[in-house]
Amino acid sequence: MRVVSVVAVALLMIGSLERRPAKAGPEESRPGHLFFKCRRVINPSEGRTIPDAIIEVNGGKILNVGGKGEIPIPLDAKVIDFGEKYIIPGLIDTHGHLYSRTGRELRKTNPLLPAFYLAAGVTAIGNPGSMDFAGDLALRERIDSGQLPGPRYSLAGEYIEMAPKMICWMNPVRTADEARAMVDVAATRGATAIKIYAGAHGDVMQAAIDRAHEHSMRVWAHLGAVTFQRAMDMGVDQLFHGALAMPDGRRSGFTQKDFAQWTYETATLDLADPTIQAMLRTAATRKVVLTPTAVVAEATERGAYERHHMDEQKPFYTREAWRTIEVYLKGPAPAGFSAEVVAQAKNKNLEFIRRARVGGCLLSTGTDYVLLTMLPWDRSESWRQFRS
Repeated sequence: MRVVSVVAVALLMIGSLERRPAKAGPEESRPGHLFFKCRRVINPSEGRTIPDAIIEVNGGKILNVGGKGEIPIPLDAKVIDFGEKYIIPGLIDTHGHLYSRTGRELRKTNPLLPAFYLAAGVTAIGNPGSMDFAGDLALRERIDSGQLPGPRYSLAGEYIEMAPKMICWMNPVRTADEARAMVDVAATRGATAIKIYAGAHGDVMQAAIDRAHEHSMRVWAHLGAVTFQRAMDMGVDQLFHGALAMPDGRRSGFTQKDFAQWTYETATLDLADPTIQAMLRTAATRKVVLTPTAVVAEATERGAYERHHMDEQKPFYTREAWRTIEVYLKGPAPAGFSAEVVAQAKNKNLEFIRRARVGGCLLSTGTDYVLLTMLPWDRSESWRQFRS
């Protein structure tokens, strides 16, 4: 039996993304009355599988799911037969940006990305921060109205950051009132979450969190100036990047601006430290979602080109974009990094995931996989150019 994952329908969602009803689109863009057949449907929400399965849909909505003989198929029905393949629930990426770099061109909102996600089986995405919020909103509108294929998007709007900012194109806020105003604008324009970034702290960060919760928005965070523990005490709902960005358990005196040193510190973290263990217990008790974005560390390891079957993806890239990827994946480690330290940091993040799972924490599968196309041509200069 050939075991191939084919995502044709979304059977469930997870609680870390808000449910948002899709807007009605043009009638001609809606799929009609269809029947899907496959060797097996996997339904994790009920902990069961259905052999020789049939899925009946109409207008993009699932009507029935059952085994052969349980769902009658009219003689004139349109049937799509996947043969020996499986159908699984639509995948959810809880950390999927819409910006990218194609060769030398930076695209603040890339309309090509949603189709790539959908082709990979991702049917819902949490977009944790925009370079161009208006552009991301417009793209989501095109998807929701049926003009463009793509997943359902939950947007967090502009980053809530403070000076000194780590990323050049972010707009830092200075006061609590400015933070509240930014959250108000995001809520009014259709964001369902906000994104706290690495420099945020203190009363400004607290004001943003409180105002977001007043709007029934979720608070997502890539931290740097405050620990995971402190952020949870302040009310953050979801923490990104696991050990890769976690300030807890580190020596003071440096930030993620010096990412080479930060990565070295990640590689040497003691995750058995009592303060980190207490933090994980807090996350489990309060049901704070941890999104370790493990794949973003794997992309910098030796062998990533082969491991991710990049040759199979080559036909979908322009020559210039492909050159960027090859330079990044096959070139030397960036200045200040070593292959050994990169591998150790990745393994430390995997250890973080194991400890979080054993501790009963909620984990979600976010990728943050803009890395390959965001970084400039010269890998040795990548972080300096991106952050300055």
